[in-house]
Amino acid sequence: MRFLLSLLLIGAAASSELFYPAGQEYQFDYEGRIMSGIPALDSHYAGMTIKGRVILQSLDGSRFKLAMKEPKYVNYNARLHSQAPVTNWRSVETPATESAPADYQKILGTPVEFSMQNGEVSQVKISRDEPQWSANFKKALISILKIQMSDRGQQNRSQIQQAIAQGSQTQTWRVMEQDLTGTCEHKYVYSQVQRQSQSEEEQRLLHDKHCQTGKMFQVQKSRNVDRCIQRSALINKQSGQYMCSEGNCPQMWESSATTKYFGCKESDNNFKIQAIVNEGEVQQSLYASKSEITVSGVKQTLRIRNTQGEKTSLPEINNPKTLDELFFEHTRTLSMLGQHSQTPKTFQEQQKILQSEESDPRKQRFAFTLPQGENEVEKALQPETLKSKINEMIESIQQDLLRSENFEKTFVASKSLVLTELMSLLTTDQIESIWQSIESSSQSQEKKDMAKQIFWEASILSGTNPSIMFIIEKAQKDEVSDLQKAEAIISLPHYMRTPTKEIIKELFSFIKSHQMTKTQTMKANSHLAFATILKQVCVQYEKHIKFGEYVFGEFCNAQDSELLTVYIPYFVQQLESAQSEEEKIMAFFPLGNIAHESAVPTLLRYVEGNSDKSNQKVRRMAIYALNAVAIQSRAKLIPVFSAIINNRYEDRYVRIAALTMALTAKPDFTFFQKLATSTWHEEDEEFHKFVFSTLKNLEQIEADNTPAKVELKEMSRYAKSVMPMAKPLPGVISSHINVFIAKWLQNLQVGYQYHGFFTGLLSTKSVYMKLEYFLQRLRFTPLEFAVDTQGLDNLMQELQKDIIYQEPKASSEVSSILEEIDAKPKETTPFLLSVWGRFLNDMNVVGVIGNNEVQHASKWIKRAIADQQVIKQKVCGQTPVNFVKINNAFRYQLVVPSEMGLPIVTEVHMPSVFKLSGQIDVQCDSSIPSMTAELKGKAAGSYIGFVSTYSPFTKEWISAGTDKQLSLNLPTKTKISYQQNSIKISMAQSDSVRSGVSAVDLLHFSVKPFCVIKQTQFVDPKPLNMHHNIKYIRSTEDQKTMQVPLGQALGLDLTLKMKTETDVLDTEAVRQYMKLYNYNPMYMAMLGFSNTGINFNGQPSLKYHDLTLVLDPSTSSTKDVDIELSLAAGAKYKSDKKQVQLQVVQGSQDQKQIKVHLAPIDSSSQQNIKLEKVLEKLQTETGYAFHSDVKVELKGSEQKSFHYTVSAGNGRNSLEQRWNVAIKNERNPSSQYNLCMEGKLHMPNMPYRSLEIKSQDSQFQFYNKAEFGSNCQENEITVSGTNSMSQKAIQMAAESPEGRKCREARKSVEKLSQAIKQARQEKRWREVERLGEEERRSVRKEKLYCKKHRQLVSHLDHLKLEIDYKLNSQKAESKVHYVKNMIEAALFPYLSTVIRQNNQQNKIQVEASYQTSSRTYNMKVMTPERDITYTHVRLPAVLKPLFPLNAKTSLKQKIYKSVTGYDMLPKCSLNHDIVTTFDNKTYAYQLDDCYHLVTSDCNTKTYGILVKEVQGNKHAKLLLNGMTVELKSQVSQGYAKNFELTVNGQQVSINRNERKELSSQNSQVSVHVQRSQDDVVIIKTPFFRLACDGKVVEIEKTDLSMNGQQCGLCGNHDGDKKSDRQTAQKCQAETERAAALTFRVEKSCSSLSEYQQRIKSTDQSCQHLKIKNTPVSHMMHAQSDRCSKARHLIMIRGNQHCISQEQVLECGSGCYPRSQVHKRVGYACLPTDRPSLVQHYEEKVRRGEYLPELMSMEIKFVEERNVPLPCQQPRL
Repeated sequence: MRFLLSLLLIGAAASSELFYPAGQEYQFDYEGRIMSGIPALDSHYAGMTIKGRVILQSLDGSRFKLAMKEPKYVNYNARLHSQAPVTNWRSVETPATESAPADYQKILGTPVEFSMQNGEVSQVKISRDEPQWSANFKKALISILKIQMSDRGQQNRSQIQQAIAQGSQTQTWRVMEQDLTGTCEHKYVYSQVQRQSQSEEEQRLLHDKHCQTGKMFQVQKSRNVDRCIQRSALINKQSGQYMCSEGNCPQMWESSATTKYFGCKESDNNFKIQAIVNEGEVQQSLYASKSEITVSGVKQTLRIRNTQGEKTSLPEINNPKTLDELFFEHTRTLSMLGQHSQTPKTFQEQQKILQSEESDPRKQRFAFTLPQGENEVEKALQPETLKSKINEMIESIQQDLLRSENFEKTFVASKSLVLTELMSLLTTDQIESIWQSIESSSQSQEKKDMAKQIFWEASILSGTNPSIMFIIEKAQKDEVSDLQKAEAIISLPHYMRTPTKEIIKELFSFIKSHQMTKTQTMKANSHLAFATILKQVCVQYEKHIKFGEYVFGEFCNAQDSELLTVYIPYFVQQLESAQSEEEKIMAFFPLGNIAHESAVPTLLRYVEGNSDKSNQKVRRMAIYALNAVAIQSRAKLIPVFSAIINNRYEDRYVRIAALTMALTAKPDFTFFQKLATSTWHEEDEEFHKFVFSTLKNLEQIEADNTPAKVELKEMSRYAKSVMPMAKPLPGVISSHINVFIAKWLQNLQVGYQYHGFFTGLLSTKSVYMKLEYFLQRLRFTPLEFAVDTQGLDNLMQELQKDIIYQEPKASSEVSSILEEIDAKPKETTPFLLSVWGRFLNDMNVVGVIGNNEVQHASKWIKRAIADQQVIKQKVCGQTPVNFVKINNAFRYQLVVPSEMGLPIVTEVHMPSVFKLSGQIDVQCDSSIPSMTAELKGKAAGSYIGFVSTYSPFTKEWISAGTDKQLSLNLPTKTKISYQQNSIKISMAQSDSVRSGVSAVDLLHFSVKPFCVIKQTQFVDPKPLNMHHNIKYIRSTEDQKTMQVPLGQALGLDLTLKMKTETDVLDTEAVRQYMKLYNYNPMYMAMLGFSNTGINFNGQPSLKYHDLTLVLDPSTSSTKDVDIELSLAAGAKYKSDKKQVQLQVVQGSQDQKQIKVHLAPIDSSSQQNIKLEKVLEKLQTETGYAFHSDVKVELKGSEQKSFHYTVSAGNGRNSLEQRWNVAIKNERNPSSQYNLCMEGKLHMPNMPYRSLEIKSQDSQFQFYNKAEFGSNCQENEITVSGTNSMSQKAIQMAAESPEGRKCREARKSVEKLSQAIKQARQEKRWREVERLGEEERRSVRKEKLYCKKHRQLVSHLDHLKLEIDYKLNSQKAESKVHYVKNMIEAALFPYLSTVIRQNNQQNKIQVEASYQTSSRTYNMKVMTPERDITYTHVRLPAVLKPLFPLNAKTSLKQKIYKSVTGYDMLPKCSLNHDIVTTFDNKTYAYQLDDCYHLVTSDCNTKTYGILVKEVQGNKHAKLLLNGMTVELKSQVSQGYAKNFELTVNGQQVSINRNERKELSSQNSQVSVHVQRSQDDVVIIKTPFFRLACDGKVVEIEKTDLSMNGQQCGLCGNHDGDKKSDRQTAQKCQAETERAAALTFRVEKSCSSLSEYQQRIKSTDQSCQHLKIKNTPVSHMMHAQSDRCSKARHLIMIRGNQHCISQEQVLECGSGCYPRSQVHKRVGYACLPTDRPSLVQHYEEKVRRGEYLPELMSMEIKFVEERNVPLPCQQPRL
C-alpha cells in the first residue's frame, strides 16, 4: 500500500513538471482577436484585438501565478484584408493596437494564483475587486495553458507520460476537462513533428534556435461540445423546440475549439512549450433558414519570449477570494450590484446564489449582458436615470406611431425591444412610479392612453418578476380592464424569464383571486396560463434551455413537492367541484396542459364516464385534454385509445377524439395495421370515412416533404404499408375528414406541417387545425386551435324561432300520425361551444359558450328589434379608437464564454408593433344610420439577429448581424353609410397627411446585414439598427437602384423604390426566387419570414436589399374616393315579379321579429326597374335574378368616375333553362369591357328507371350568345350545339358486364319475390326469412349494377359545336387569336392530321366523341383555313371524374360526387320487399295494406311520407302543411297502366311526359309532379323527391338541414347503421322487421298477420340504443408503476459508459419523495472496445434488472446525489 502511495506522489510531481517545471517563469507574447461577421458576404468584421505580455510563474510543482503586462487593444468595424490567397477571419490583418489605459493595465497586471495537478486546476485565488470580465479573461488563459493528462487516475496518466517519454510518434487520450464553457470531453493528440510539415505560421512561431535538440512536438487539444456533463451557457429561448441533442445543432449552431501546443522535447521528462495557438469558432444561422451564416471567431497566440528562473515582481492579490473550479462568472442579481455578497467557489454554488440572493420577486432582476464593476454602467442603472430613459423611449414610440412620413425610418419595432430591456432592470416600485408619472402627466388623454398601453405592453414583454408583480398588483386593484388582464395572463407563459419558486407562488395566489375568477372565461384562461407555466418550468423537456437552467440551476422538476401536493391537487379539486358541464370542460384544459402523468388517472375517469355529468361531450373533451401528456405517457395511453377506437358501440365522436390523440402519441406499426383492417368490419360509415382519410392523407406524404426526425415521416411510412389492407372509399373530401400536409423547401431549409380535421354531421361538429413550422432544426407552432360544438341545429332553430319570422310549417296530419304510432322525437342536444387556441407555441386561450350565453344574446337581439333605441344607446355616437399591441413572437438569447473569456451573446428577436387609432362616429339622426370611421393603421415588424461581444476597454458591445424590417402605413379615414339596398364608402386622406406631407411610405421591406460598435443599451438606449455607428456589410456587387412609377391611372403618385445588391435584376432572377418556394404563392405568404434576396445561382442571400412603396399626397391628383355599392334581388313566378325584402313584423308571443319575404317590385327606383327588366328578359315561368350597381368616384384636382352595372338571371320553362348576364360600363358605353350574354339549354325528357334509351331521345341542345365591346354590339361570339348519346355507346352499355349483371339481378329479385309470396302463403316462416335474406342481397346487387349500367347508358359521348364569331375590334381579335393559339398548343401532342380547306369564314365547327375504352376524346375541328383531327385527347386529372357528362346527373351532382365520393342527395328505396335506408342499410320487410310511415321529420313535423302495398301495387301518401297528395298505382305484367293522383281529395290527371305544378290551400307549399316516358311518377317538394312506378318507391332528401331528425322505415340518416333498428318509440329492436312494424299505421286496414304477430311477440321490451363507454381504468391499474423503484444508473463520461454498482431508489411516475438523503454512488465503467457488451448491459438496466457482477468491478468514480426516502402518491 505504501509503495502504491509513493508511486502516486512521484507520478503527480512528474506530471506537474512535464511542461511547466517548478521554479521557472515563462513570458509569452500574447495576441488575441475576437471578431464577428458574415464572411460569405464580405470580409467586413466587427471585433477587437488584444496584445500583451503574459507571465506564468511556476512556484512549485503545483502552484502557479498568472498575469498580463503591457496590454494593448483596438476595436474595429471595417472591411479587413488578408495577404493569404483565401480570405478568412483567422488571416485578415487587423488595425494597429494602442496601449490600454493605466487602470486597465493595473487590472490585467494583478495576478491570479492557482493550483494545478495533472492539468486539473483547483484553488484559484483571485481578488474580489477584480472586474468580472478580467476574471473570466484570466481563467480563459489558464484553460489555454493547461494540458490535462487524464481524469481516470494516476495509472492512465503514467502510461501516457511513459509512452511519450519513450519516443512514441503519436499518442491520443480523452479526458473530461473543465474550462469556462463547462466540463466537456477533450481529445488530446500528441505527435512529433518535422520542420517541413509545419505551416508558415507554425514555422514563424517555433524557431530552430528555441529547440537545440531538434525534437519538436505538438499537442493538439479539441473540445467536443456534444459530450458535456456541465455547461455554463445561458440559453433563454422563448418558443420552439430544437430537433437536435445538446451541443452542436448542425445547420443552426456549430461550435468548435482547438488548442495547439508547440514545443521542444529536451529530454524524456523535459518538454518546453514554445508556442500556443488557440482557435474557437461559432457558426450560427440566425434566421433558421438557408442563407449566409454569421461567424464569430477567436484566435489567441502565445509565443514564448523568455524562460528564466528569476521571477518578475507581481502585485499582491488584495482582498482575495478562492474558487474551487474554473467556471464562467455570470452577472449576479441586480439588487447585489456594488455589494460584496457571497462568493461562489463552484459552478453549482453560483447557481444556488443566483436563485437565493434575492427572494423578493418584486426585486428579482437579472441582466446577463450587463457588465458589472463599471462605474458608467452602474450610474446608468440609477432609478431616476432609468426612468428618464424609459419615458423618453415611450415618448419616441408615441411620436413614431403618430407620424405618417418616413415611417420605415423610425425602427419602432426595435425601439419596443429596447424599452422592454430597459424595463427588465426595474423593481416593481420603480415600474409603478413610471405608471403614476404617466397618469399625472399633462399630455392629452389620447396620448396618455397610448402611453399607458405602450407601457403595459412593455411590462408584459419584459417578463421579469418585478414586471409580473406589477401586472398582478394592477389587476388586483382593477386599475386595468378585464381585456388587459386577460391579455397579460395569457401572454405570461410566452414572455416569463426567471420562474423562481417565489414568483410561481405569487402567480398561484393571483389566479385564485376574485379578479381572476369572477367570470368563468377569465378563470379558465388564468388557470390555463398558470398550468402552461408549470409545464414549462417543471415538466417540459426543454425547460433547461428555455429558462437558463445551466446557469440558474433547476427551478422545478416533475417530482417537485409543491407541484404534486399543491398545484396539481388544486386543479383536480377544481375539476371535481365543477357544477356545470361548461365548468368541467373549462377545468380539463389546465389539468391536462400541465402534462404531468399524475393527472392521467383523473382524466381517464372522465374518459370512462365514471364521474357526474360525464356525458359524451365531457368525455370527448377529457380525451383532448390528454394531448399535452400523450407522448410521455404513450405506453399507457395508446392501449386506452386503441380500446376506445375498436369499441364499435362507443360514441362516434369519442372514437374520433381517441384516434386523434393516438396519432399524437406516436403509435407503432401494429396500431396502424389494426386500424386499417378494422375498416372492413366498421358499421359507422362516418367513422370509417375519418379512418380512411387519415390513412390516405398520411400515405400521400412524401418522405422528401418532411424534415428529418419528425414523427409524421414515420407515420407516413406505416400508412403506406397498411393502406392496401384498408377498405377503400371513393372521393377526396367527406363529412368526416382528417388531413395531413407536409412541405419541406430544400433550397430554403424551411417547411411546414399541417394537421387538421373536420367532423360535420348532425348537431355535433368539430374543427381542428395545427400549423407547425420547421426552420432548419427548429420546430415552432405559430397557430393551433380547436372548435367543438354540439346542438348547433337546435341553436339555429331557437334563434330562428325567436328572431326570424317564419310561417307555420308543421302539418297537423303528420302530428296525428306520429301520435297514433307513439313516435318519440329525437332528444335535443343542448347547445355547447368549446373553443381552444394556442398561439406562438405557448399562449393558450380557451372559451365555452352554452345555452345561458345564447339566451342572453337572443334576448338582447329581440329587445333591439322591438325597440331601436336599444341599438342606438349601444352603438350611436362617437367611439374613440386607440389601440396599440406590441409582440415579440420569437426571443432567443444565448450567452456563452468565448475562448478569450469574454462573452459571446447571440440574440434573435421578432418584435412587432401594431397601432390603430382614430374614432368611429355612428350617426343615428336619420332613419337609416351612417358610420364614419377615421382610422389610421400602422404595423411594423422586425426580424433581427446579431452576435455581440464586449470590449472592456471602451465599455462597448461589438456586434454583427442582420436586420429584416417590414412596415405598413395606411393614414386614411373612411366613412360608411347605409341606405336601403346600398352601401356608400368614402375614403379620404387623414388630416395629418393633408398638412403638407410629401412622402408616405405605405409599404417597406428591407434586409440589411450590419456591424456596429456601441455602448450597452442601458447606457445608450438607441437600437442597434439605427445607431450612428452602424455600418452595413456591402457585398462585392455594386448596389443597384430602381424606381418604378405606379398608380397614375388612379391619380396617385406612387413610386416603388428599390436599392439592392442582388446580383441580377431580371425575369430569370424572379423565376429563381419563385423556384425557392416551388412557384407557390401560398408558400411565399406562409413562410414570408424567410424572404431575402438571391445570389446569381438562385440561392437565398442576406445581401443588402431595400424596397419601399412611397405615396406623394401633395402631387397626387386624387384626394378622396367614394364607392357606392347597391344590390337588388328578385324572383319570378309565372307573371308575378317580386324582390327580396326584410320587414319587422309581429311574431309569436307578441314579439317583434324579422321577416324575409318576397314583395312586389317597387318601380320607384331605377335599380328595381333594371331588376324587373332582367326578369322579363328570361322569358320563363320561374326564375331568379339580381342587379348590382358599382360607382367609384376619384375626387381631387382631376375628377374621375367609374360606374359599372352587373346583372344576372336564371329561369326555367319545363324542359328548357334560360340565363342572361350583363356587365356594362355606364359612364363609357363604348368601353371594350362591356359584356352581354344570353343563352338557353333544352333538355330531353328521359326515362327515369328504364335502361332502354334511344339516341334521339337523349339530345341536349344549347345556345349561348356573348356580345362584348362598345354598347355590347361591337363583337359577337355565338356557341350552339348538341350533346347526346351515340347509338354505339348505348349498344356497348347494353352489352357491358354491368348491363348483364343488372338484368340478372332484376330477374333474381322477381323470382325471389314470387318465392317469398309462396312461402308466406304456406306459412313457412323460416323459409320466408331465408329467402328474404337472399332477396336483400339480390336487391343490393341490382342497385349496384343497375346504377353503373344507368351511368353507362346515359353518357353523353357525342358533342357537336358551332362557333360563329364577328370581331370588329382589333383588340378583341388579337385576344381571341391568343386564346385559339393557346388551345392549339395544349392540343398539339394529340394532333393527328391537318388538311387545308377553304371553309366558311367566321365559323368554327367541333365534333368530339368520347372513347369509353381509353377514357379519351377524338376531335375534329373545322376552322376557316383547315380541318384538324385530334386523337386520344387526355383530360386533366381534375376533370376526368366529370366527363363525359351524364344525361341523368347534373354537373353539380357530378362535382359533388367526384369530391366526396357519395351522391349529393341521400336516397331511400322500397324495392319489392326490401328497404334500403338513407344510411344504405338494407333489410327485408313486406308492406301490407296498412300505411307505413316511411320517413318524416319527427321533431318539426313538417312533412311525412306513407306507403302501403295493395295487391302487389305500392301506394304513396304525402303529407305537407295544408296539402295531402295521394298516389295510387295499378301495375300489370310489370308495367304501370294507370296512376290515380289526388291532391286534397281532388283528382288530378297526369299523362306521360307531362309536368304540373300544384299548390297547397294556404299557398305556402307547392309541389311539382312529372310523369316520365317510362311511366314513373316523380313528385318534387321543398323537402324531398319521390319517384314511384308501382313496384319501387324511391325517396331522395333535398333538404339536408335535418339530418338525424328523421324517423320511419328509411331510418334517421345519422350515418350510423346501428340506429336504423330504432323503433318509433326510440327503442332498439331485435330486428329491422320488428322496428319497421312500429311504423305501421293501423287505420282502415287489415290486422296483423300471423307472421307479423310472431315478429312483434319476439320484441316486447324497450331497449334504448345506448352508447357503451369503453372501460379503461383497469388498463391503468394493470400498467401503473410502483411508486418507488430501484434501478441502476447509467452515466457517460467521455467515451466510457459507466453503471452504478448498486441500484438507486427513484420515484415512479407521478410520485414524489417525502424526504431525501445524501448518498455516495460508485460507478464501474465498461470496456470501450466492446460495444456489443455495452449495449447488452444498457438494455438490462432499462429493463430494471439487478446486476450483482458490477460489485466485483473497480470503482472508477463516485457521485454524490440525493436519494428519495420514501416515495408517495400526491393527494389528488
